[in-house]
Amino acid sequence: MQNSSLPKWFWKLLPFLTGRQSAADFEQWLNTDCAKNHFPDEIYIKLWWVNYRGNQVKNDILQIISNQYGHDEKMLVIREMLDLLANKLDYLKIDSPVWEILPFSTEYQENLYSMILVRSEIEMFIDNENMQKIYHQKTAEFFAKLCDALANDRVLPELPIMEN
Repeated sequence: MQNSSLPKWFWKLLPFLTGRQSAADFEQWLNTDCAKNHFPDEIYIKLWWVNYRGNQVKNDILQIISNQYGHDEKMLVIREMLDLLANKLDYLKIDSPVWEILPFSTEYQENLYSMILVRSEIEMFIDNENMQKIYHQKTAEFFAKLCDALANDRVLPELPIMEN
């Protein structure tokens, strides 16, 4: 993986922030010794004090991140990146600032961008609901693997071959 403008600890939040982990499971993981070692003390303490039984858990954690960076523009980019990784974005421009914060090589970014374009074309122009479901499932599985790789500092998964 390439370097990112986001700290390494941020990526540990991905499973929860992309909806792949419940608040209860995240809280349980956060209370392990392993989790404590991944965060700076001040961030860990703030995360520890979040009310994980409340309705605003994701917003509370995003506020902790926002306080760390101090400006709204970066948070808009982070939110867009989270939507991409949660497989909630239909399209992302090649010049989007999201690409700047993702720890990917240029080649990986270009291939991911191509995959997103093909998926968008399939969803817009192919009138076959079964095929659309297959491609949506492929991208959902891919983004789940990608989030896992980012959160656990693993090798990035190969992009699925998408043909229309």
